[in-house]
Amino acid sequence: MPPPSRSAVRATYETIADSYAAARCTPWPEVASFVDSLPAAGRVLDLGCGHGRHACLLAERGHRALAVDFSRRLLGIGRKTVPSSDRGGHVGWVEADAIALPMRSG
Repeated sequence: MPPPSRSAVRATYETIADSYAAARCTPWPEVASFVDSLPAAGRVLDLGCGHGRHACLLAERGHRALAVDFSRRLLGIGRKTVPSSDRGGHVGWVEADAIALPMRSG
């Protein structure tokens, strides 16, 4: 059987966005450890961010996160639920496909 198309994968995430976000609230411990190892106040790309549970962690730790995903619904959930950080962090939200990022490298 051939793999699903990108449009089929996107449609699936649009359909399951609410239940996906509700079931995945806590950052993975490995990601938290990685975030804690980053230099302070960095700029970090969270590619495939979903609803932003790891982008939120980045902002809480004082980083400027660029949260990129191709699911409009998951990004919408993230925009509504990720609080502004009082530690100088920030999350910017971008809808894009990982194979065609709308930004320059670096």
